[in-house]
Amino acid sequence: MSEPEQSTSNNSATKNSITPSTDQQIPLKILAIGSAYEDTILYVDKFPPEDGKQRAQRVEKRRGGNSGNTLTVLSQFTNVDAWFMASMASKEASTPSASHAPVAYIIHADNTGSRTIINYNSIDELTFDEFQKIFDDTCMRDNSSIPFNWIHFEGRNAAEEAKMIEYIDTKDWRNNTIISVEFEKPFRRGLEALIDKADVLFFSKVFAEGKGYDHADEFLQIMSPYSGAMCFHNPTKKLFSAPALAIPSVVDSVGAGDTFNAGAIYSLSQGMPPESCLRFSCELAGRKCAQIGFDGVVEKMKLAAMKKEEITANKQMI
Repeated sequence: MSEPEQSTSNNSATKNSITPSTDQQIPLKILAIGSAYEDTILYVDKFPPEDGKQRAQRVEKRRGGNSGNTLTVLSQFTNVDAWFMASMASKEASTPSASHAPVAYIIHADNTGSRTIINYNSIDELTFDEFQKIFDDTCMRDNSSIPFNWIHFEGRNAAEEAKMIEYIDTKDWRNNTIISVEFEKPFRRGLEALIDKADVLFFSKVFAEGKGYDHADEFLQIMSPYSGAMCFHNPTKKLFSAPALAIPSVVDSVGAGDTFNAGAIYSLSQGMPPESCLRFSCELAGRKCAQIGFDGVVEKMKLAAMKKEEITANKQMI
């Protein structure tokens, strides 16, 4: 499964939203293992030239990191209980005089909708021993037979994450839990070793291109050169695709891929078929691109679905 590139259009007509009804929602308790950043986003008219000087239209700071963003979106669904595990900076490291907290500086160019990210992180990645201790303590305090029914990994420290997944595989409840892994950056060593260990895989376009692939049939039948997303469903050996949501303009694309992942995790946990899952995820990511930040994006999608249902019902009455 791959995240979409966002398309823009002056035509607001789209396919009907696919939103699970409230009486059919399945509880989702998810643990995400990844990184936590402080994002500083500089909004500019156009990308600055090298060695130049340019004034930003505005500056915004927000909590960042792929998994954290994904959980921020997932937590907006009322039936989701979201948990996060990451190597964190100390409280002292977050002060202005410190230089050890993970940070990302993002230049968002309005004329192209591009976002250029420069990040810095001096914190060691989470180790298996650290994971095992926290994970076991958390599971011991949980009274249910299945502590988490979804566990999501950012593909980062592959050797340690492989141990984490192998440890989870030893649990009696493993068959009732879905493990997903995000493959975003192609230069991280050994990530391919995680492919056979997960149930759901998320590949970014950057990852596929970094490995020298351009087409779906060349890259695990997942990637595609057009604007949208594709999914290879291994049990049926079928390829599914969905277009990006057409929106009037891209307002803020930071975290669009993380939002897409949230939509895919949620829709799959609710039992949606692959094609519906892709449409749901692309629409959620598109609606995120049409606003600043993540707040209220799920509610806006629900309201849009209700409005379309109302219009459809009125047409049937006429």
